[in-house]
Amino acid sequence: MLSYRCRLRRDNNLKVTASATANRSLTIGTPFAMTTKWIVALCFVLSALSRAAIAVDYGKGDNVQTFSDRADFRKKVLESDSLWLVQFYAPWCGHCKNIAPAYKEAARILKGIVSIGAVDAATDGPQKGIASQYGISGFPTIKFFGHDKKHPTAYEGGRDTQSMIQGAMDEIVKTVQFRANESGGGAKRAQSPPPGSMGLDDSKVVVLNSANFKEKVLDNGEVGLIAFIAPWCGHCKALLPEWATASFKLDGSGAYLGIVDATVETTLASQYDVKGYPTIKIFPGGANKSSADAMEYQGGRTAEQIVQYALAEVDRTGVPKEIPELTGPDVLEQNCAGANRICVLVALPHILDSGAEGRNKYRQMIANVAKNFRGSAFNFIWFEGSSQLDLEKKLELTFGYPAVAALSIDKGVYAVQRGSFVEKNIGKFLSGITTGRQPTMKIAEMPEIKSVDPWDGMDGSPIEEEPLDDIMGWDEDESKQEL
Repeated sequence: MLSYRCRLRRDNNLKVTASATANRSLTIGTPFAMTTKWIVALCFVLSALSRAAIAVDYGKGDNVQTFSDRADFRKKVLESDSLWLVQFYAPWCGHCKNIAPAYKEAARILKGIVSIGAVDAATDGPQKGIASQYGISGFPTIKFFGHDKKHPTAYEGGRDTQSMIQGAMDEIVKTVQFRANESGGGAKRAQSPPPGSMGLDDSKVVVLNSANFKEKVLDNGEVGLIAFIAPWCGHCKALLPEWATASFKLDGSGAYLGIVDATVETTLASQYDVKGYPTIKIFPGGANKSSADAMEYQGGRTAEQIVQYALAEVDRTGVPKEIPELTGPDVLEQNCAGANRICVLVALPHILDSGAEGRNKYRQMIANVAKNFRGSAFNFIWFEGSSQLDLEKKLELTFGYPAVAALSIDKGVYAVQRGSFVEKNIGKFLSGITTGRQPTMKIAEMPEIKSVDPWDGMDGSPIEEEPLDDIMGWDEDESKQEL
């Protein structure tokens, strides 16, 4: 592919440089007194040819299908039985240009197995209208249109041929499993979960009915995402594992997930205009809500997408929970027990050393770090230094305050942050744990947690020292006598 660059020389000749793997120059003489206006016009044409030469181009014998308009996309993709991998790109996008050869090669290999498509989501026209349905905000964006064509899933793998092929194969497996559960090909129909629990007993999902809906949802100050489902519905069965996973990630974030069996709670389903399954409603933060406050959920169906949507609503209308204080063993149990949980324990200086203002600054710093790690395995707790001596000893928090340690009760390991107590360093410490770069140590036995009075939010009062006379039992005259 050639790119062109031109400039007008002093002798009124036009020098054009064409570059690809090597540079080549051509000088065009202007014996007919070519005007500057015509020279500029020629440069403009050459520049346009250059841009067109290096733009992303699909659909010309490369096994990547393109679409003329929404109707064509609906017919080929949404109404087909095939699995589709569709890239939304911009012709001028550098990343899109880089991925194009690998994408075309993946299309060649997957031909007849998985359909590969591309949509120009940046150029004004019918294809841009296709992309507008899916909230495309960056290029390239690649989506799988599998068993649920109305809710495509994002491809988040590598941008090389092998990774895209592997992603497609994984999606094939998911689609086959879904169809098997739907009695496809004579497969045995999956058993419906027990009535009332819907298989979510071990999750943080709140099972709702007409009796507890007002208390658990309308009078609840937290943000709520409520899924109205039918136990026999295939899309609902696909949603439930993601819903359960997301419920753990949202625990303690200011948002929760609920579920309603709409085939039993028909009055609730009618009140919230449930006409298909699953229907998901989102209730904003704040208490004393009504049915009019419910909004349609517009997010994706993976656990990650559900969590991101819920946390965005917490930022918009909710109030994130404060970082709890470790006042007893029940606080540790509630916030840190269970699989895939990592407890971030922060020891703050004594109130007499920091004062209320200083302590609140520390607590705000912890809250900022916690916000950056919302939706992860981390749960944060703070306590006053020297109030939990056994905990501090067993986690090696003996070098002063403030101090940070991470504890996994489930795996019986811990790690200590040795750097200075600033947001950036704490964030690096926690990121190191998630990536495996931060070493951990086995804890011999779990520490004993003492019950202590919670902080009252006030400055501390110094302990009044008793006069030496009272301690020694002297009277005033005796204390004045020389020894």
